[in-house]
Amino acid sequence: MEYMSMFFSVLFYIAFSIYLFLGIYFIYINPKSNLNRLFLFICISLCIWSFGFSIATSSPTMETALYWRRFSAIGWTSLHALLLHFFLLLTKGDNDIFKKWYSLLPLYIPAIINMYIFSISDDMAKIQYNLVKSNNGWFNISVNNFWDFFFYVYYIGYSVISLMLLWNLKNNAHNKNARKQANIIFNTTWIVFILGSMTDIILNLYLKSPIPQMAPLLIILPVGAIYHSTKYYSMLKEKTDDKSQVILNTSTRQKLDYYVAIAYFVGAVLSFLPFIVPDLLFNKGELESNLYASLTLFLLGLSIMFFRLIKSQEIKDMLISISILLSIPLITLWFLQYAGTTIWVFPIILMILSLILNTRKPLILLTLISITTQIITYIYAPSKTVLINKFDYLLRIAIFAIAFRVGIYVNKIYMSKLRQSNHQAKFQKIISDISFDFVNIKKENIYDKINSILEKTGQFFEVDRSYIFLTNFNDNTVIYSYEWCNGDICPIIEN
Repeated sequence: MEYMSMFFSVLFYIAFSIYLFLGIYFIYINPKSNLNRLFLFICISLCIWSFGFSIATSSPTMETALYWRRFSAIGWTSLHALLLHFFLLLTKGDNDIFKKWYSLLPLYIPAIINMYIFSISDDMAKIQYNLVKSNNGWFNISVNNFWDFFFYVYYIGYSVISLMLLWNLKNNAHNKNARKQANIIFNTTWIVFILGSMTDIILNLYLKSPIPQMAPLLIILPVGAIYHSTKYYSMLKEKTDDKSQVILNTSTRQKLDYYVAIAYFVGAVLSFLPFIVPDLLFNKGELESNLYASLTLFLLGLSIMFFRLIKSQEIKDMLISISILLSIPLITLWFLQYAGTTIWVFPIILMILSLILNTRKPLILLTLISITTQIITYIYAPSKTVLINKFDYLLRIAIFAIAFRVGIYVNKIYMSKLRQSNHQAKFQKIISDISFDFVNIKKENIYDKINSILEKTGQFFEVDRSYIFLTNFNDNTVIYSYEWCNGDICPIIEN
């Protein structure tokens, strides 16, 4: 039955990963928007909630479970205030009162009180939890004192107000897309509100083996709805790419940094997974190495996201390059005692990304650092039989997935550049042909030459027809003089 508690821990950890990457995505697409910043804080609170539950559910002792339950309370006590703030900003964003942070400070007072009672205060927090271990892991039976009911009022009240705001947004939407996205968010929010209350309060009263609170998993629905609305309806307006510049324009560089940061965050999430599922590793020493690697990769990903906010492009590039180069020896040498059975390959992903840069220096530096690190590994790594555990296979699959995604991105950039180059070459050829036609133009062939020009330009721009109007300023008239029609298009001018 111990596997059931581990199963729920893995589910909560997957939820944590989803919230982490969604938060990174929303702050990437528009870091200057107050809505996007607020949604990042919502994702952070959900990360804290689900991460705390992932460890607490399968904890070996009550003390450990209580510690991580109190840690998770930082997330679930602040979430409802953040959500209400988000929906207020979404529906009433044009009101000046909602643009000033201090005007909404009273909104967070109930959240701060609950956070102090259920998390921060050692004396108060201990009496708020009644932890019981079942076959499904540790769960909490509410003591139903004054502070529990205070939280219920806060949770239900803020949720109802949020739903009312969404209902109002849905009914007052001015266009079909706005109405559709408001509908999606409203429906998923009230469904989660009902289901969350049922699973966390009602369902456990009737189950012989109660299950942990499912709310951190269920909230994926409204968060996913907001992501869907952003992806397909541009609710939180996404930045547009400028494809008219060189192969590595500002937008492409930002996306490149984003993918590097995501790769580090993926590595951090995977490296921490054995702490949730210890069976993936053979011994405790490997677990400590994975925890160090997870923390290092997470800090590297976080630093790259922060470096992106620096205005000076030179300083930004230098700091990001240093972070990437340092990561190779830091991670590889930490796993020296295990001969780096899998981790050695991750610099190849960085090399693939460096192919789209305008200079060879990053590729050369990456290669030199990687080779030097492997030479040090060759000299100092112990000579022994290496056991490949479950985590190694999981890590290899993840590296393949990351390399695949990076490969698609690099391929997309080069295909775009090839199409652009091909388009420019055709355009230059048309200009050359038209210029040559005009050099040889005569009174006898003027009609054929003009028709030839209209045909070439029409086919290049893939239009139904191209034509020439002649303007007579003396009598203020416009004459539809020449015309070319594509395929079966009926001409206006009869031959």
